[in-house]
Amino acid sequence: MGRYLQSCLSVVTGAFGGYGFIAEVMGRETLTRNLQERTLDMAFALDPIKADEFYCKQVSSLTLVLVSTENKNLSDIFASRYIYVDWGTRFSSEHGERHPKIPAPYLRTSTARIALDFILEKGGSAYLPESLVEPHLTSGELFRVGDVTPWPRPVYLSYRKASTSIEAIEQVERLLQGDD
Repeated sequence: MGRYLQSCLSVVTGAFGGYGFIAEVMGRETLTRNLQERTLDMAFALDPIKADEFYCKQVSSLTLVLVSTENKNLSDIFASRYIYVDWGTRFSSEHGERHPKIPAPYLRTSTARIALDFILEKGGSAYLPESLVEPHLTSGELFRVGDVTPWPRPVYLSYRKASTSIEAIEQVERLLQGDD
């Protein structure tokens, strides 16, 4: 999601002169609290933030691929240095359905960049955004796990329905959907 958000940030900051921006990684609970407390105008998340006072809409998607530093099949991938990236609540439950009875991961992280850097340095495997790993697949540093299909994940934009910044937020939404 990091590369998607970096791209969004570039588009948005280019379109909005005179505004200040903050880009941070936060957990779902923190995002929800900050939206409720009005210390955050909008949030991007991989799970919808559901509350009556919020508007939440899918604005994009990212495709996760299971990659490894070795050319392995799925049956071998979880035995050694599998890095679990927390892609949200829905991902967690679907991951459990897709891969029941696997050993505990070698490492857990909420950041794709940490997982990527770790496996490139130490070896291992992880579900990572295709756009992030594509250069490493091309160079041969990483391999797709052959018998695993890509896993599309929705990206949601959430904000308060009664936000004082509603016009700017809606303009951001249009920019990200390519309507402007």
